[in-house]
Amino acid sequence: MKYKTKQKQTILDLFKDNEDRHLTVEEIKTLLDEKGENVSIATIYRRVDELAQEGLIQKIVFDNTSKACYQIKSHDDCMNHFHLICEKCGKLIHMDCDEVEHIVNHISKDHNFKVNKSRVSFYGICEDCRGNK
Repeated sequence: MKYKTKQKQTILDLFKDNEDRHLTVEEIKTLLDEKGENVSIATIYRRVDELAQEGLIQKIVFDNTSKACYQIKSHDDCMNHFHLICEKCGKLIHMDCDEVEHIVNHISKDHNFKVNKSRVSFYGICEDCRGNK
């Protein structure tokens, strides 16, 4: 039986407040500390695992060198998008782009290779961090 704890709800609320971002456990810890919530790293790991098992958040690993990150499940399914990831603030932007889709289709058809869209990520600096709002 899964228990609904204050810490678990606090972490879930944090995901809801940051639905456009993928968060690592370390980022979750920092954001909770900034809100005055004292939750240990070990507890955060346990709670995000529980939330992922319950289907409320999704665990995402982009490559073998990056840390796992998590995102609220109610957001668009992360596995069916290309990604833009800001190297400054960590914001993740889901990108549906016909031009990139055309390249993926070309690779599939002409090179007989199926691309995993969820792992196609472009890294750079988002508009907010560049100050071009």
